This record gives sequence, structure tokens and C-alpha cells, in this order.
Amino acid sequence: MLFYLILLFLVICSSIGVHYAKSPIGIRTCKVLTFLLLFFPVAIRYNVGKDYPMYIEMFQIITYGGLEGIEWGYWWLNYIIYLCGGNAQWGLAIMAFFTLYFFFKGLDQKYWFVYSTLFVLIIYMWYCSTVRQMLSVSLAFFAWRESENKKYIKAVVLIIVAFLFHYSSVLYPAIYLFCKKITLRKQTWIILYFGCLIFTMIFGKIMLDIFMPIVSETIYGIKYSEGIMFDPPDISSGFGVLIRLIMHFIILIFFPTDKVKNGEFIITLFAGFVLLDIMSLQITIITRIARGIIFVYFPVIYYITATHYRCRQLVSLCVWSILIAIFIQSLNTGFNDCIPYTTIFNKYSNPL
Repeated sequence: MLFYLILLFLVICSSIGVHYAKSPIGIRTCKVLTFLLLFFPVAIRYNVGKDYPMYIEMFQIITYGGLEGIEWGYWWLNYIIYLCGGNAQWGLAIMAFFTLYFFFKGLDQKYWFVYSTLFVLIIYMWYCSTVRQMLSVSLAFFAWRESENKKYIKAVVLIIVAFLFHYSSVLYPAIYLFCKKITLRKQTWIILYFGCLIFTMIFGKIMLDIFMPIVSETIYGIKYSEGIMFDPPDISSGFGVLIRLIMHFIILIFFPTDKVKNGEFIITLFAGFVLLDIMSLQITIITRIARGIIFVYFPVIYYITATHYRCRQLVSLCVWSILIAIFIQSLNTGFNDCIPYTTIFNKYSNPL
């Protein structure tokens, strides 16, 4: 746990330097330092992350030309690494590099340290575990930024590349267009929030019965039909669920929609994420969809922090306090098998 808290502190310090550095060289140096602080711990980790053993096994199968159904991009990346004499750790390091690269490409220059801190608090643990999907999420985040700058062809190419590493990316364009077209009042989102929460609590079992046969027909069918992705994992962790729901509610109420460019789209996308997140409390597999747009935390929290409106300081303090509490709670529970932290250099000694 201490390792990740120290890492968070170092990232905050280095990324603040981006904001306060006086020269272009100083800004670039702080950015590179922040990047390396996040990259190296993931690149040299050993057995850290819930899916780590799976990716090691996948690499071994790919070297023999097997593993049907895996995404083409990931398959070829590992096969090329094998042909070059590398191992599975190389693949994890390369995936980590490009995941960080595209996330950082999507960050706003102003208050860059806010986004960097959010990356550690929200994305970093997933980044250690669901390797393929986090790369697709980072590509989706950058694609969203490019589409906001009206670079639509580039955005489409990025989504196609994301699809080559995780099939869930096929949903991103549909979600984006839906959120662009639909406009609902803030009160409506609040009603949907509570409605979805109550509905999933009452009809969770029925929802499971509906989803299981559908998912069984997909490429993930064998894995998910075993039940691992249908168990409600968060029901027993009341504190973690409660503070997450409170934070979502605060953001939905206080997000300054009228003071932010494309504010309605951003809050609509976030509301969609929240509804999926609520459903995932009962049906774990829905996290695969929700996690695909987890980057929406970046703009909503950033704009709550940076945009001037009534009670902004108090709301920002509440959101950041809850976010840090969630982060610490996730460390206490050994989130996604990321604790203890061990590297390839000390795997046979005491872990950090």
C-alpha cells in the first residue's frame, strides 16, 4: 500500500512542475518524469494485477500459433515479440507504454497535474490488470479529444486500432453518437440515477437470468458462463459502494453544464457511465462496458475543480476527498491483486 501512496505523491509533485515550470524544457522534463514514474512500475511488475498470470499464459499459447478468438492486434504484437526473442514481460511493457502515451496525448495542457493525479486515483489499478481494455480506453479517450477538435478521420482510425486490442471498443462510436444526440435535464438524470439503483436492487436476479444466455453466445461465453463475471462483487463492500455512489450523485448535481463547452454531452456521457456502474453492482460483466468510458471522470472532475460557480470549493473538496478515500480503500482490499507490489528484480525476495 505504501508503494502506491508514495507513487501518488511523486506524480503529484512532478506533474505540478508542468504547471509551474517557466521554460519549455522544464515543462517537457516534468512531463517525461511523470510518464516514467507511471510507466516503469507497471513495465517491471511481477505477478501484479489480477490478469497478470493470464497474459503470461496467453503469450505462451500465442508462441505456438494458438489462442483463437483473441483480438488480432494483441495476438500479432505478442507473436512479433516472440519472433524478436522477447517474452511476455515485453508485451506488458509495450502495452503499458502506449496506454500511457495515448492517455497523456488526451490530457489538457492547463491544470495538467489535475489529470495526472486523476489517472493514478482512477485508472492506475485497472491499468495494471485489464491490460488490453485499458489500451483501448486510452485510445478512445484520445479519439474523443480529437473528435472534439473536429478531427473525425483520426478519431475513427483510433477507434479501429482500439478494436484490434479489445472488442468492446466497437461500442464507443454508438455511445458517443447517442450521448451527442440525447439532451435531458439534470433532474431527469437524477431520477434515472435513483430509478436504476432501485431497479437493480429489486430485479438483479432477473437481469442475471437475461444476460447469461446472451453473453454465452459471445467469444467470452465460456469464461463468463462459469459464473465469474456474473457474481455481484461489490455488494459485500458496503463502504466502497456507498462513497462511490455519493460521489456520482454529487457530480451529477453540481456539474456546471452551462459553463462548460459541450457540457451537456460530457454530463450525458458521465450519466451513462454511472447507470452502467450501478448495474455492474449486480452484474459484473457490465463493468466491461462501463470501464470502456471510465475516462469521462477526467473532464467531469476537472471542470468541477476548475470552473467558477457557486460552492465550487466545497463541492471540489468533497469530490476529491471521496476519490482519495476510494483509492485508499481499494489499496486496503488489495484491489485486483495489485498488492503487494513486486518487480521482476525482487520476485524471489520480500515484496514492496
